[in-house]
Amino acid sequence: MTRITRSGLAALVDTKSASEFFIWDDEIKGFGVRVKPSGFLAFVLKYRIGRTTKRLTISKVGSPYTVEQARRVAAGMLRDVLEGRDPAEAKRRAREALTVAEMADLYLAEGPAAKPNKKAVSWDGNRYVLTRHVKPLIGNRIARDLTKADITRLQSDVAAGKTALTERGKPRGVTRVRGGKRVAAICVVTLGSMFEWAISTGRADHNPAHGVERFKSQPRERFLSETEIVLLADALTALETTRKVGAPLADAIRLLMVTGCRKSEIMKMKRAWVDFEGGRLRLPDSKTGARVITLAAPALAILARQEPKPGNPYMFPGARGEGGHATGLQRAWELTRARATRDARKAAVAKGLPVERAANLMNVRLHDLRHTFASVAVADGTSLLMVGKVLGHRQARTTEIYAHLADDPIRKVTERTAAKIAALMAPKQKDDGETVVPIRSAG
Repeated sequence: MTRITRSGLAALVDTKSASEFFIWDDEIKGFGVRVKPSGFLAFVLKYRIGRTTKRLTISKVGSPYTVEQARRVAAGMLRDVLEGRDPAEAKRRAREALTVAEMADLYLAEGPAAKPNKKAVSWDGNRYVLTRHVKPLIGNRIARDLTKADITRLQSDVAAGKTALTERGKPRGVTRVRGGKRVAAICVVTLGSMFEWAISTGRADHNPAHGVERFKSQPRERFLSETEIVLLADALTALETTRKVGAPLADAIRLLMVTGCRKSEIMKMKRAWVDFEGGRLRLPDSKTGARVITLAAPALAILARQEPKPGNPYMFPGARGEGGHATGLQRAWELTRARATRDARKAAVAKGLPVERAANLMNVRLHDLRHTFASVAVADGTSLLMVGKVLGHRQARTTEIYAHLADDPIRKVTERTAAKIAALMAPKQKDDGETVVPIRSAG
């Protein structure tokens, strides 16, 4: 028996031998050094689990542990053995542990089979969040080691814009990644779903996103006024006339305005789905499943003037290639809202008004056309229930963002009635000019 020391090991380096042999320490039972015929030295630990004797390699001598460090590691492992834990199994699990990036890739690859009712567009959103925000921040972390504090910190970092970037791709193509509280909260939800899936498949034993308080994001409610609708319509016509926006894309925007449909429902619409006689669009699938959309006369007129493209099933076929739908709607929309804003400013200047008072449509999104359709319906007295059915909302709370608009018809009645009563209550003038003040009864 001997105590393993640094100087003793130095004498063994590059020692050649006919066969492998071991030197065992007399201080820590089972701690030793394996000497290979090539002269390679490694710290090892021999221990017994139940009736099985095992030998575990701790590290090569000198890296990353010195003799004393390796001795302390061995002592810790022996304590684990006494408590029934197998150091070799723990090392194997650590070696096979998934990083967050690896777990995310597995989730995106295998998750759709486990969640067949989850829409493809939702998976696209998950992929974007995991790739653009989660992986850059914690992708190299071991997934099973994440804590609630780690997820809370990730949410704060995304909200602070630590993952924001501008990336140039194809000619004139720019990808902008933005953070903010809304995206940060979505990251927490996505990670929560990913870890629930990992638990169900045996790849995780806890969900670090559980219990994390998410940022509350303010709903982006932007409704166009009647003046703004006219400005957009005029801008579309001007851009179409000068061929800066193609007729199909201009009509797609008009269709969004008069139907309240989602962008994907319009751009991916196929001719076979449109029932011109019945005035209906029958979607086999949408964000909320299959649904039937009632088409008013203005919408049918827009659809009727779309020219079919041989071999292409889409109502708005792509300009290039075979079989695809049109693209470039976002660019057409940006040109339209910029033109409308510019026209509004010119009109203000012509009237001698400050430019600041002109309508600004630069913050209007395509999705706000859907909000506008709903707001006009609600202001006209349509119930929230009916608006929800028109928009294809699956849950009533989705329509509740328009609830405050339902007060408008009620307010008109209230204003008229209150004005009439107030007029009756106003002090009356006698013929001699004396004011008669109503006397309140003592009762």
